[in-house]
Amino acid sequence: MKSYWTKNRYGINDDIVVKTKLTNQGEDTLTYVSGSSSCPKHAVVNIVHVETNKRLEIKPYGPCTADLGKSKLKPGQTVEDTDIYITKVYGKSGQELAPLGKYDIEVALPSEDIRSTENNHSVPIEQRQSVKTQIVLVR
Repeated sequence: MKSYWTKNRYGINDDIVVKTKLTNQGEDTLTYVSGSSSCPKHAVVNIVHVETNKRLEIKPYGPCTADLGKSKLKPGQTVEDTDIYITKVYGKSGQELAPLGKYDIEVALPSEDIRSTENNHSVPIEQRQSVKTQIVLVR
């Protein structure tokens, strides 16, 4: 599994582009939740503030249908995604400006099943191995 970041420091008004490339290097086919028919997605990306645990919001890109689908990743097969995150977090009154500081970026292949949190984030029921790095949000 590979993830690409163009830099590790971002300004408070920057978009954060995360490109992921996942390859099944095992011998078994992996089944995973792959988003909806209108918004397919192969990787779970979480960008979380180290001190507050607040997650950066993904940039809105249109309405997504609620029909979650499942996909299979065969041995040797590769899938790719590009996600854009904004420097806002979900707070008590909706979206708020993200706190400055360090953020962990964690990327994983989704599990076979997910549940939704009260903030409308998808959470895997069984976590798969992930890749992690860190960025800094500055003024």
